[in-house]
Amino acid sequence: MSPKHRPDDGGRQIIQDRLAQALTYHQAGRLADAAALYEWVLNRAPNHADCRHLLGVLCHQTGCSERAVALIGEAIALDDAEPSYHNNLGNAHFGLGQLDVAGACYRRALMLKPDYPGAHYNLANLLQSQGFPERAVPHFRQALALWPERADVHNNLGIALLEQGHLTQAMACFERARALDPDHAEAPNNLGKCCQELGRFSEAEVYYRQALTLRPDFRDAHSNLLMTLSYSPGITADRLLAEHREFGRHFCAPVAPHANLRTPERQLRIGYVSGDFRQHVVGYFCEPLLRNHDRERFTIHCYSETRRCDDLTARLKTLASGGWCDTAGLSDTAMADRIRADGIDILVDLAGHTAYNRLPVFAQKPAPVQVSWLGYWETTGLTTFDAILMDAATVSLGAERWFTEPVVRLPHGRVCYVPPAYAPEVAAPPCLSRQAVTFGSFSNIAKINADVLRLWARVLDAVPNSRLLLKWKTLSEAGERARISRTFSDLGGNPGRLELRGFSPHPIMLAEYSDIDIALDPFPFSGGLTTCEALYMGVPVLTLPGERPVSRQTQAFLTEIGLANRLVAGSEDAFIQKAADLAANPDQLADWRLGQRTRMKASPLCAETRFTLDLEAVYRQLWQCWCAK
Repeated sequence: MSPKHRPDDGGRQIIQDRLAQALTYHQAGRLADAAALYEWVLNRAPNHADCRHLLGVLCHQTGCSERAVALIGEAIALDDAEPSYHNNLGNAHFGLGQLDVAGACYRRALMLKPDYPGAHYNLANLLQSQGFPERAVPHFRQALALWPERADVHNNLGIALLEQGHLTQAMACFERARALDPDHAEAPNNLGKCCQELGRFSEAEVYYRQALTLRPDFRDAHSNLLMTLSYSPGITADRLLAEHREFGRHFCAPVAPHANLRTPERQLRIGYVSGDFRQHVVGYFCEPLLRNHDRERFTIHCYSETRRCDDLTARLKTLASGGWCDTAGLSDTAMADRIRADGIDILVDLAGHTAYNRLPVFAQKPAPVQVSWLGYWETTGLTTFDAILMDAATVSLGAERWFTEPVVRLPHGRVCYVPPAYAPEVAAPPCLSRQAVTFGSFSNIAKINADVLRLWARVLDAVPNSRLLLKWKTLSEAGERARISRTFSDLGGNPGRLELRGFSPHPIMLAEYSDIDIALDPFPFSGGLTTCEALYMGVPVLTLPGERPVSRQTQAFLTEIGLANRLVAGSEDAFIQKAADLAANPDQLADWRLGQRTRMKASPLCAETRFTLDLEAVYRQLWQCWCAK
């Protein structure tokens, strides 16, 4: 290089001035102006590590994460000791869905600077997104030690605690976040989740509506509101329909025409969308269907929002003959484009308004036929579905009016239950050895509202010396156990006859049914998988169905196995009488348990091949209707 081309002090000063101006533009949100100046600096000083790093950060912020990875990687090659470079490289990899690489970058930043709050926070969010809240908590706490006034850090720590069932600690975090930032819509939304877990539905509704006031387009808060209304005992089916329709109006989207070939009998591409392809009620009920699909007539695609994968996720992946797409991080539009590119003919939603749903994707109707099934029990509120799959016991004649989707009733039940191979053998009823009857429920404690506890207290009064065993993950907390005991006492129950148990792994939980003689079904939100598991373990389940479909799930299962006449009550008094009659005949309970599993396996509830054929027939009919339009 000739002397006249060597940068002198003046040249270096110009470069630094331009870089400072670029950073000012960057921080002010004038990203195009900032990018132009960053490029100007790099043209004159290509080995300027800071400039490469800052341009990489800008690229990540504008959605160009691949270029961001390249630029920040080049900055690290020039200066490997700067922790912010590694932290922001992690952010770029995170944006590309390369989570393991992102984690390694954050950990490298923390090796260089252990008290780096941003790297702790980013690593915590990554661990949370991977489904490891217990590993995220220490990093959130490290970030808070250095950033005590950050509302978002308090909020995200609360989410990690909530997912572990630490409701009291979680609520304190959300309250702190709201105090620090009154406009933080996430905080009231998450307070609503805590209240919903605690069965405090009126409070949950207030919090969700506060979140929607702060952010009217807050889709998760809107779905959470609909969920908590579904749990609420006082709400009518008509009001539920109106609330769901409001969601549909708010999130409707333009629908483009479809290029799928209108050939009635060709092989169809079926796409299943869920955030619960794992050890979850949806995963358990979905597995037998995916396993039995006719691969000559149907190609199976899965679009997964699942955050914490497990061995069931791995099995389900092998059953996705057409492909498996991890959709976490994809925008609604990008996901809809992917579904169209895959040529999906029938797109099936398995979530409804439950966690990690992608209903705005269905609002765009990326497939010509769309079906709601399995994971939700009410209408979605959208008009872009061509069917919601139910059965005659769950949705009685006339109840179609509570759905925005056309109701299609499957002939032998809306789900198929296939028990896990590790399910223990059925044990004798405990009343034979204890000389006292134990009633019980392993249902979500949010379903066990005041009306339920009041009725169950009357059941105990009608059966001398009987006990009530409740089991749910939040009952691991002393505060939650105390709340349930206090509520039970206030409603006329004797808390001394109450036994409360917390979380245990699934095989152990199934074995704990040996401690129950008779299961009691909550209302108006009846059991789903919980009912199937109790029945499979030989335990009779008493139910009190109502008008709404969500209250009739257990009735549907009992109808399929021929026990509706014996275990479905038409009133609270009839419920108590049936409970007392069962409790008075311990020998009958023993005979019941001995034969229950065999009867269940022979019933339509466990007939996975026939269930799959029924569902495939409905898919074909829906497809033929679309072809004929």
